[in-house]
Amino acid sequence: MSVEGITPVAATPAIDSAQIRALIDALGLKPGQSVEARVAAMISDGIARLVIGDGTLDVRTPQALPVGATLTMTVERQGQALRLLLAAVPGGTAPPASGLPAAPAAAALAGLPAGIPAALPGQAAANVVGALIDLVARESGGARFAGLVDGARATVAARGSSDMSRALEAASAGHAQPATPREALVEAVRAAAARQDSLSPLFADIAAVAEGRASAGATTLPEPVARALAQVLGFRLAAEAAATPAGLARAVAASGTFLEATLATGAAPAADLKVALTVLRGALGAWMHDLGLTGQPQAAPRNPDHERPPLRGALPHGQPPAAASLAAGATPAETASLLIERTEAALARITLLQAASVPDAREIGRPDAPVLTSVEVPIRIGNETAMMQLQIVRERDPEDDAATPATPRPTDWTMRFSMEAEPLGPIHAAVRWRDGHVRVQLWAERDGIAARLDQARSRLSDALEASAFTIDQLTIVAGRPADPRAAPPPARPPRLDRLT
Repeated sequence: MSVEGITPVAATPAIDSAQIRALIDALGLKPGQSVEARVAAMISDGIARLVIGDGTLDVRTPQALPVGATLTMTVERQGQALRLLLAAVPGGTAPPASGLPAAPAAAALAGLPAGIPAALPGQAAANVVGALIDLVARESGGARFAGLVDGARATVAARGSSDMSRALEAASAGHAQPATPREALVEAVRAAAARQDSLSPLFADIAAVAEGRASAGATTLPEPVARALAQVLGFRLAAEAAATPAGLARAVAASGTFLEATLATGAAPAADLKVALTVLRGALGAWMHDLGLTGQPQAAPRNPDHERPPLRGALPHGQPPAAASLAAGATPAETASLLIERTEAALARITLLQAASVPDAREIGRPDAPVLTSVEVPIRIGNETAMMQLQIVRERDPEDDAATPATPRPTDWTMRFSMEAEPLGPIHAAVRWRDGHVRVQLWAERDGIAARLDQARSRLSDALEASAFTIDQLTIVAGRPADPRAAPPPARPPRLDRLT
């Protein structure tokens, strides 16, 4: 995808000159030399995330850049300072396939869609979900939050094939290769289920370290660890950004659920949360080695009612912000051990979300097979991080069994999401889309919250109508949605014995 129309401008990263020089040195560049950069994402208006070599860099640009476009960045000297000049590559395209190897478990995960399913009008559906998130943010009555995601200022981290392969093959390390991808996936799920936990505690502890609230503040961290922590924090989405279609779509794409599916298409892996967590695990492992800590890290303290694992078909369950568990007097060894355990738990949870999105073996290849994709997105609310879980489902309506090629079955999708934050508590929603018509159901578990939301019904209706859909039904319920797995099977019609 060409971006020839862009006038060369100085790239303006949100980092100081010392970090710019460190980036240039890490790339081995000298004044006058150039390097190619690929646009991984537009993380907000005027802020582009570029992939450069084995790292990423966030820069301000005068206009939006198409994702996948290839640019050049030229080193230019200004007095004693160095800067990067950003320009388009004529006829530039996305880089060729990376050729990264995939483990057997990754082969099964490659059956996932590479993003929001194309059959779903993602922009319109995000408009509807965005209106609901916006309502939740307004009713929270909190301060207006900053509009840009934080962290990820400049990342020159080891994102090469060795780290990626290790991430894909972690589940089967040290074991004989399973016979089939499906068996490998089962083994990966078993291993992940024993380690997984919500990402909220990890984000809380990372923020405590980055902000200096733990004794091992940012100034005492090894540089690779500090960069990796900033990169992970950069995937938090501001609440108001989640209320925009583009912001929500980017957050879903960067959730880490689609990593192996993207690799299976031959595309180079863009920066996402799973990649960032893998880099963090490697940096923490190196730090532990330098501290003289060998062997497996000690298990982090786990609450007996830690977050239940995501299962295919289960309702989404958002997780509230967690409190940091690092003590004020934590030593570097304690900090490294706890962070790596939290990181392992986060990677395990993403693996389970991926497994929950893999279709049943009997459904693969069927054009009318149900589609279910589960993702989790970290939402920044003030200084805290809540995890919003989304589920995108294509459901088959029994009334459409008589559909023919001349009268095809109408498209029928449901997007569910769940989040929990003060003062509203757990909020759940289901947005059902069918041929341009929308039905919305909203649940509030906490007493009195449903009534508060009902008072804002007209504002919510106006926001939904503005998304150019016909709103057939808007329901606000006190309580929580019924678990579809607990519903009794549909009654079968009576059959006549024609043989006796």
